Amino acid sequence: MHSIHHPHSDSTSRPHVLDVLRQVAVPVFVLTSIIINYWVNSNRPFGADNKQVSDTFFTLLNPAPFAFSIWALIYIGALVVSIYQLAPSRRSLPFWRIIGHCLIIASVFNALFPIAYTNYRIDLAFLAVVGLFLSLLPAYQQVLNSHGLFNSTSRALVSLPIRLYFGWAAVALTACAAQVLQYLGWRSVGDDALISAIVVMALLVAAAFWLARQFNDMVVPLVFTWALIAIAVQQQQIEVIETAAFVAALLTLTAAILAAYWQSLREKHTIVLDDRRAQSI
Repeated sequence: MHSIHHPHSDSTSRPHVLDVLRQVAVPVFVLTSIIINYWVNSNRPFGADNKQVSDTFFTLLNPAPFAFSIWALIYIGALVVSIYQLAPSRRSLPFWRIIGHCLIIASVFNALFPIAYTNYRIDLAFLAVVGLFLSLLPAYQQVLNSHGLFNSTSRALVSLPIRLYFGWAAVALTACAAQVLQYLGWRSVGDDALISAIVVMALLVAAAFWLARQFNDMVVPLVFTWALIAIAVQQQQIEVIETAAFVAALLTLTAAILAAYWQSLREKHTIVLDDRRAQSI
């Protein structure tokens, strides 16, 4: 006689073990990526730090150094999420499985970036940024799709950090793309360089308004605003870029304000619908 396989005999224990391993792995990977980034930039084991390499491959999209202080908020947020997801009640929820896997993979790419970048391998560093962006995309989508299920605590501890991380990954992708083109030998000079930079800024503005209108996301547009202000400050000697960056920053800020307004309207509409349903019962 053939033995009958009961699907729950393995599926109840094995996924549980994997979920525990994932929960433990998330803060370990996040913390490791932070340590590697700090160690590479402070000790310069490869002879340079991120700023020196960025100055070497200077483009019209390079932001002022203060822009990168946002990483402090990103790392704090990632650590908060990694600790928040440790609760046993969140262990096997599909939402947290996706968030956990995304943070683990994102941490790997985030750790690989400074190693490649400070070795002046801009091509490999760009691939790391692409990997970072793509690994955070499913987490960002989960946050957007689950926004209505978040209470105020979850929004602060989960939604905000994920949006912040994803938004800066998008900014890093555009900046690193410009640098990798220069690394590969494509030199954009004169009007071509100006037009290319302005087009990228316009794309950020368009993305900000789309996210604001479609998903009422104000965090990513604010991240874009921060980056554009930093670009304007860095490019003060080029009046066209400085002006374009400030105008783009004003527009992305407007998108963020509109997102907050549209979100408040949506919440009021939801409350009204809930009251009508309650009265009809």
